[in-house]
Amino acid sequence: MGFKVLVFGQFVTHPRPTGHLREVMMLHAALSNANSVTLVERVGRQCRIRVITGFTDRALTINSVMNTDICLSEFCRIMIVNKLLLTCIVVPALAFALRGNSTTPIYNSPIIESILKNPDIIKKQLSATEVSATGFYNASKKQFVVHFKREKLHGVWQTYFENNLSADSGSFKNSLPDGLWKTWYPNGQLKTVRNYSAGKFLYIKNDLFINHPRNQRYVITRLAQQKKDVEGYFRPDYNSEIDKRTTLLGRIQHNTAAVNDNYMAPFNQSLHHGIFVNYAANGAVKDSGNYVNGLRNGLWKETDTSITATGFYQHGCKTGQWKYYDASGMLVYTEHYNQHGERKAIYHFIAKP
Repeated sequence: MGFKVLVFGQFVTHPRPTGHLREVMMLHAALSNANSVTLVERVGRQCRIRVITGFTDRALTINSVMNTDICLSEFCRIMIVNKLLLTCIVVPALAFALRGNSTTPIYNSPIIESILKNPDIIKKQLSATEVSATGFYNASKKQFVVHFKREKLHGVWQTYFENNLSADSGSFKNSLPDGLWKTWYPNGQLKTVRNYSAGKFLYIKNDLFINHPRNQRYVITRLAQQKKDVEGYFRPDYNSEIDKRTTLLGRIQHNTAAVNDNYMAPFNQSLHHGIFVNYAANGAVKDSGNYVNGLRNGLWKETDTSITATGFYQHGCKTGQWKYYDASGMLVYTEHYNQHGERKAIYHFIAKP
């Protein structure tokens, strides 16, 4: 029977060996940014492992013994919570640590080679691992400035319409959106505001993978343990369908074209955590509320064509009384939900003649 561990968004797979060997293989995956590490053969203390990093497939011999008493679960948690500890303590202990960078962005990101491999885009090396890429409409007009680290989206993201006004802005951490993300209409009016958390995305994904029945830290984890589909909570919410095969450059060109009203997020997966607002072209607020760990929570306002609703969410479910108003501001009907998000009653209001 195989054994899998999620480390920094990477999967480590191998037959079930002893604890020390398991830890060593996990460290190989984390330190080399590998997509997978597989145990091939073991003779005494010497082990042959297969390491796949991007498009590279290598076979290595390692020593299965490591002087540590840290158990597997705690070791995983330390690596995920404190990357600095991994760098300061483990790297000196592992002189055999692998080198090399993955060319495959984690978590199914858009195809980034359309920018990194495009000769018409000006690239500037910021460090040994970091690079900025700038695209232009012409010699004087920027279309975008984006940043990469080890060929993953990492750092500030900024695109512009041809009139030099911002189209969208935000930041990435290892190809995941992190922090405040904004989009604009071509006239400069703010269109959407979102807040994302790359760290919480990894924590929750890790908990979903481990799938331990006593793990109750996140509501999404509990929903998954109830056999509910939770993948929708990790998708960007911009009311538009996205073909995941669309390249990064293709999404930029779509979003910076003034004729396109729908927004194609430059990422396929994310976790909402914080403010969420949609604006109309005239500046009026259409939808507003707050997310907590990927789920809607607290007071929300939602607009659907000519009907505006206000009410509360708890752990992603509507709760209590929700009020629905028409375009003139008149109360049309109310709905009442229990703590499980089930609608129990609806009351319609008839205007007096």
